[in-house]
Amino acid sequence: MKGLLSMNNIYARNMKYLKNINLSLYNKILNLEVKNVEIIKAKDSSNTLVKKVDDGYISIHSRYNTKEQSKFICEYALKDDPDIIFIMGMGLGYETKDIVAKSNGKRCFIIEPDSEIFKVAMQNINIKNVFNNNNNIYFIQDDRHEKIAQFFNSLVENDKKLKIKLVALPAYEILYSDLIEKLMKSIKELLNIYRVNINTYTSSHRAWFQSHIINLKYLKETSPISKLHSKFNNIPAIIVGAGPSLNYNLDHLKKVGDKAIIVPVGTGVNVLEKNKIRGHILGGIDVWSDEEILFSNLVENKNSALFYSSMVCHSVPSFFKRNKFLMNTVYMDYFIHQGLGWKCYNMFSGASVANVMAYNLAQLGCNPIILLGQDFCYSNGKNYAEGAQNYEDMTEKFKQDGYLKVKNVKGDDVYTIPSFVSMKQSIEFCIKLNPQVKFLNGNSIGLNIDGAYNIDFNEYVDNELSNSQTYNIDEIINNCYKEHIKEVDNELIDQFVENVIVDIRNSIQILKEVIKTIESSESRRYKLKYLNDVKKKLDGIGLYKYVIKDSVENVEYVYANQDEIEKSLNLYSYALDKLLIMENAYKYEILEVEVNEY
Repeated sequence: MKGLLSMNNIYARNMKYLKNINLSLYNKILNLEVKNVEIIKAKDSSNTLVKKVDDGYISIHSRYNTKEQSKFICEYALKDDPDIIFIMGMGLGYETKDIVAKSNGKRCFIIEPDSEIFKVAMQNINIKNVFNNNNNIYFIQDDRHEKIAQFFNSLVENDKKLKIKLVALPAYEILYSDLIEKLMKSIKELLNIYRVNINTYTSSHRAWFQSHIINLKYLKETSPISKLHSKFNNIPAIIVGAGPSLNYNLDHLKKVGDKAIIVPVGTGVNVLEKNKIRGHILGGIDVWSDEEILFSNLVENKNSALFYSSMVCHSVPSFFKRNKFLMNTVYMDYFIHQGLGWKCYNMFSGASVANVMAYNLAQLGCNPIILLGQDFCYSNGKNYAEGAQNYEDMTEKFKQDGYLKVKNVKGDDVYTIPSFVSMKQSIEFCIKLNPQVKFLNGNSIGLNIDGAYNIDFNEYVDNELSNSQTYNIDEIINNCYKEHIKEVDNELIDQFVENVIVDIRNSIQILKEVIKTIESSESRRYKLKYLNDVKKKLDGIGLYKYVIKDSVENVEYVYANQDEIEKSLNLYSYALDKLLIMENAYKYEILEVEVNEY
């Protein structure tokens, strides 16, 4: 009787705790009937769990010595000093409690996929003791890999430490092998995206901030792409990359004409230019000088429209005399739209310009959207379609590290690299965001794209597009652009640019004072209070709040192990560097240039 009362007290306390932190899980557990899980005694007299599976039982913990098994699993979990520890299966908490207690404050992500096991644990152990009052503990009771991955995503978005250890209790490796496999696949995809984004960010950030300012000089001759909203409803669009599969489609692409909006991106611009194929819209977001080379000296595409971001190489917009449209791709783009009162779509920044264009074309109403020359692998052992700059046979390089062997749409072995995989995942995410649009994968020897239907592009042109209507695509673009330019408020733009430099200089002044204070002999207590006040002051400056702050947060993971004051010194020094770049860009580019009005 005493044991029953004790169990009931534990359960009541746990349920009260659960109700306060997760009401939906509380209701689920409250109404759950335990049918397949029970407690038995192990050889060392400790409690252990067994779960009924088909006609037999499987032990969740050791039936002999739960402490010994827990010690072994804990040592494995902490080996190699991971930043985040995934624990698949809590059971009665032996292993979890040890890992949490010895993890020295590391982030622990605990997954209990079995609701019956969780209820039995709630009835028998103090859940708070398992979590050890550690604020770095994250728990989820769910058996859906997509929900667990989504939770993981929210965790690493705020702290991009990427050294992860997965620890699965032996029984869970058997009971939930399929879940573990799917979960690890999802996590690897997320980590790959983060790595590619971080590598891109750390290699490009200085040039981005320069372009952010220099590209302000084009605002008087730029329209937000939202001006084209609904103008492309149900008009097909073809986004053309330079993947090797494009070789098979160039002749049929020439037949398309105004039956669809042709949108070459990246090196695809170069290939179409050499094959005398004109695109209606070109996309530009890359900051490097290669982008300048790509867009300079255009002949076939010199009168095409440009969809661009403020981070694009600052000479690119100058190659287009009109029909320039600004997308909402990075926070500076958003800041510009807000400052000028321009309508914009939700911000979308993919791993490549093709993905950004796909998202924006979907928002404009294009349907279907055809992906062409976007193989996401080295089809036929080549890096690009024939005629592209830097065209190369890659076969010998596949022997080196860093290349992944995968299957293409035909089931053949091909090689790819992490950045291609990230681009593929980004377009798949874009497809999920736009269920109203039909996406077609026209890459005959590229990779499958989740959510896109595989088609033979040449047959599609012959059987579908050739029999469809012709659209006045250039006229639609020209008319919308002219309408905006006639209404543009040049005084508002001048005032906005002036406000930007005021924000830059005010931020510089504050940050110089911050660094001086941090490096002074003032007490630690004084410095911490000062830093707290500075955060509020900087958040009152528009450019810092919307543009610089995001940049700082993107590199914060680098200094995650430093103490608050040292970390603040490094982060504010980083921010100051970017602001000085922006100030110099304003001095030497904006002040010296007069913008020719349309």
